[in-house]
Amino acid sequence: MQSFEVLALTPAQHCDASLAIAACRSGALGVLDASWQLDARRVMAELARLEHYTDSAYAVALGPDSQPVLESLCADWPARLAWVLLTGGDHKSLGDWVQLLQGQPGRVALEVTSAAEMEVACRLGVDAVVLKGHEAGGRVGEETSFLLLQRWQRGQAA
Repeated sequence: MQSFEVLALTPAQHCDASLAIAACRSGALGVLDASWQLDARRVMAELARLEHYTDSAYAVALGPDSQPVLESLCADWPARLAWVLLTGGDHKSLGDWVQLLQGQPGRVALEVTSAAEMEVACRLGVDAVVLKGHEAGGRVGEETSFLLLQRWQRGQAA
């Protein structure tokens, strides 16, 4: 049987680590969704809560407007921050962000909603992709996660 990991994202637009802390304590990978949060101090404070109240790895999600958060994160990388999930699709700084994050201790994942974004993820050499179909909430593409998964599998087999 192939192993898998459970990821639990905190609610978007609320930048509160409580659910991520609970997820980590239950054996999942807690993800602080900071993709809508522009206040770097707030995000770093919530990541400090994760460091304090858990003893396992966790992740943070950043959106295309998260440059100040990214800079703070890279200047003071939390010890157990294992993943950074980049959301919001391709943007002018995405390649620079991935390159910067690849120089940090954590791994980089990219949320993709289309075949074109899958190609971007491959070109940038991210460690993982999150396939997000139109049945999900927020920014989505035209296809379902099932179809995106099939496209990914065909691309990986080629």
